[in-house]
Amino acid sequence: MKKLIFFLLFVALFCSCSRLTNSNIVQVYEDENVINIDLSSAFSQEEFVVNDILEEIKIIKLENTDSSLIGKINHVVFSDEYIYVHDNYQNGSVIIFTKEGKFVKRLTKGNGPGEINIVTDITFNKKANQLVVNQTNFIKKYTPDGTFIDEYYIPFIIQNIISYNDDYLCSQLPSQNEEHKLSIICLDSLTNVKNTSFINKDLIDYLSYNNFALGSDGSINIIQPFNNMIFAYQDSSIVVKYKLNLGNNNFVPDAIVDIKTFEENFKEDQYAFTGNYTETDNYQYYRVDKGDMSFYNIYYNKTTKKYRSGLKINFTLPEVLLGCGDYAGSYNNYFVRVFHPEVIPSQRFQETFDNIGIVTKTDADFIKTITSNDNPVIVLYKLKDIQD
Repeated sequence: MKKLIFFLLFVALFCSCSRLTNSNIVQVYEDENVINIDLSSAFSQEEFVVNDILEEIKIIKLENTDSSLIGKINHVVFSDEYIYVHDNYQNGSVIIFTKEGKFVKRLTKGNGPGEINIVTDITFNKKANQLVVNQTNFIKKYTPDGTFIDEYYIPFIIQNIISYNDDYLCSQLPSQNEEHKLSIICLDSLTNVKNTSFINKDLIDYLSYNNFALGSDGSINIIQPFNNMIFAYQDSSIVVKYKLNLGNNNFVPDAIVDIKTFEENFKEDQYAFTGNYTETDNYQYYRVDKGDMSFYNIYYNKTTKKYRSGLKINFTLPEVLLGCGDYAGSYNNYFVRVFHPEVIPSQRFQETFDNIGIVTKTDADFIKTITSNDNPVIVLYKLKDIQD
């Protein structure tokens, strides 16, 4: 029997002229299918040991040309043929590479048809075989190689977007107005609003975003800060998918009833909550944040229900994967990290991979050529089951 845990205060549908016309309530449930995950001992490990569970590493060099230079990467999206990079260059740009890293195209900056400006997120619609770019109040669609198809105006500003079958799940920027701040919105293929919901109405004044991640079961995972639950959107409903037991560090919602209480409680490190999350077929990755501003990397093996966790990274290990590389999500059964050569001296990057024996000779030879002027490097890595 389903247990309603949060109540939606207000839900509305927008018509094309931006007026509220109808209601479609999406409630958030916890039911008997929720998966409880015990991570109560995760904070006892100071060092993350990963060598024994690394199965495969792939390195993708993004081609350097005058047209393909990349700033700080915000998001990396894969299709069957291409890699799409959303970076922070000039308020957000989108660069297309082949799966091998060869430069294909940079979407033109500007305000004309098919041009982009102030990009907040990107996604790839596998069913329609389209690249989708979110630009403040517009959603723009392109062929896989970047040819413009069409654009749609929407009467609100979106922060995150992800494709779900023929629909798009969006996270609205907070505090746009009193009725819709921080709502989660589902748009159909023509960007009409199908439904919308609040995950937790009591915290919307203090939270800044919802993140989305594709679930290995086809659902869309919703990650909300200051929470010990992972939610899932599937078939026009939102359910609690995973509930974390963080032991004595479990986050208490009463700790954030107002800004003053929040600041007082988080001067200490007694609380922990999910800061980031992604999953592959066999693994879940949690970045669990603590009140003292530290965070733990936790890799949970779905098959054996065992995990590896740690606050510090052993520098004899491939630190670029788990410490120095930026989190970038997952692709099929691989976790994805982005390494920026200018951040870490190339010699240190090379030495890191000298200590593991599963890098191919081609990748090893490439690593030796990296300089601080190169484009970022995409690192894909697969983990094998944890046996002890």
